[in-house]
Amino acid sequence: MSLTPPAESCGEAPPLRLTDRRMAAPFDQGAAARPGHLDVITHRRRTVRQALMAIRWGLGLLLLILALRQVDMAAFVASLRGADFGWLLVTLSTVLLGIGLKAVRWSILLKPVCPEKSPREVLGALLTGQAANILLPVRGGEVVRVAAVVRPSDGRAGAVLVGIGVEKALDFLALTAAAALALPLMPAGLPSSAWAKALAAGLAMLGGALAVVLFWRRAWESVRSLLDGLPAAPRDRMQGWLDNLSLSLERLAGSGNRVQVLVLTAAIWSVMLSTNLVLLRTLGMTPAAGPALLVLVAVHLSLMPALMPGNLGPFYVAVELGLSPFGYPLERAALYAILLHALVTLPPLAGAGLYLIAARGRAGRP
Repeated sequence: MSLTPPAESCGEAPPLRLTDRRMAAPFDQGAAARPGHLDVITHRRRTVRQALMAIRWGLGLLLLILALRQVDMAAFVASLRGADFGWLLVTLSTVLLGIGLKAVRWSILLKPVCPEKSPREVLGALLTGQAANILLPVRGGEVVRVAAVVRPSDGRAGAVLVGIGVEKALDFLALTAAAALALPLMPAGLPSSAWAKALAAGLAMLGGALAVVLFWRRAWESVRSLLDGLPAAPRDRMQGWLDNLSLSLERLAGSGNRVQVLVLTAAIWSVMLSTNLVLLRTLGMTPAAGPALLVLVAVHLSLMPALMPGNLGPFYVAVELGLSPFGYPLERAALYAILLHALVTLPPLAGAGLYLIAARGRAGRP
C-alpha cells in the first residue's frame, strides 16, 4: 500500500469543481451581473441629477431673460451715468456692517458648543458658508459652514447645525415681520390678498416652529425613551447627538443670550433695509420704506428655490417685482438689481477667498 499522496494534494490545490451547473449559475450570474446593475443605477441617478440641474438652470436663465428683455439700453446707460457713487460706498458699508452683525449673532449661538473658536474663525466660517450658497447650484452653505467650524466626525456638529437652525428661525420671524410691515405700504389699488395669504401661511409656520422650540424638552425625553431598545454603540452616539442638540437650544434659555440674539436679529434686518434705502438714493430714486421692504421680502423669497448659482434670474425678477408697483422705471429697476446683487455677493466671495488663503498659509507654517 503506497503512502504517497495523490498528485492533486501536492503543489497547487485543484480547482473547485461544481458538478451541478444549476448550483454554480446563480453565483456566476450574481458576480457578473451585480456590478453592471449598480452601474446602471448610478448612471440613472446621475442622469436624473443632471436633468434636474439643467431644468433649474433653464428656469433661472428664463427668469433672467424675462427680467432684462424689455430694458432700454440707452436709458440703462443714462441711469448708470447718473448714479451717485459716493452713496454707493455708503451702501457697501451697510452690507459689510450686516455681515459683521451676523458674525456676532452666530458667535453668541456658537459659544456654548464651541467656546474655543476665535472671532476670526467664526467670521471666516460664516463667509465661507455664504460663498458656498452663492457658488453651488444647491444651497449647501450651511453644511459648509458647519464643516468649517468642526469636523463631520465631531460630536458637536449636530449642535452647531441646530444653532444655525435657530438663527434661520429668527430670520424667518424677521421676514414675516417685514412682510407684515410692507403690506399696508403697498400702493392703493393693488391686490393684497396674495400677500395676506402668504403672511398667514408664514405666521402658521412660525407658530409651529416656536412651538417646537418651546416644548423641546418634552420632545427630547420622548425620543430618548425610544433609544432604549437600540444596541449600545448607536444608542450612545445618538444620545450624545441629542445632548448636543439640547445644549444648542439651551443657549436661548438664558435671558441674556435670548435678548442679545433677538436684538441682533432686529439690527441685521434693519441694516439690510437701510441697504435698500441707500441704494435707492444712489440711483436718484425716491427712497421710501414701501419699496425697500418689498424688495427685501421678495429677494429672500427668491432664494428658496435655489435655481442657479448666484440666483441671478430669480434675484433680478424679485427686485423688479418689488419696485414695479411703485412706478420706478424698468431701466433703473434693472440697474438697482444688478448693483444690489453685486453688493451682496462680492463681499462674501472676496472675504471667503481671503480667509481660505490665510488659513492655508497658517497651515503651511512649521
